[in-house]
Amino acid sequence: MSRVESIELSLIEMPLVRPFRVSFGTSTGKQCVLARVRLGGVDGWGECVADDGFPGFSGEWNEGAWVLLRDVLGPALLAADDVSSDTVEDLLRFVRGNPMAKATLIDVARVPEANVYRMPVLYSTKLCPLDSPGM
Repeated sequence: MSRVESIELSLIEMPLVRPFRVSFGTSTGKQCVLARVRLGGVDGWGECVADDGFPGFSGEWNEGAWVLLRDVLGPALLAADDVSSDTVEDLLRFVRGNPMAKATLIDVARVPEANVYRMPVLYSTKLCPLDSPGM
């Protein structure tokens, strides 16, 4: 049984290695919300991949995700008695939609279990400048 001991949110901005062009504009940086969560004595990090500034590409944006993480999702996990990869999605199910904000915390719930088995934790996002083909 693991309890969430703390949740710390940060808003960061990273420059892109090269401009990211799509039909509705060009980006030269990526702003995102990071969550540092202490769970079961282990620190884990999650990244919210919502849009910068306003909901353009998807229905989620950083400011909205920040408020949801700070005022709703984070407190729900802090109040829970048992948080694990098996329980975290059910604990957050009371909020409809917002998959990017939820994923910020869901991924972190895997960290203590991976640490016990000395397994690498793989994320679909990176905390480094975006430099993959097609980006």
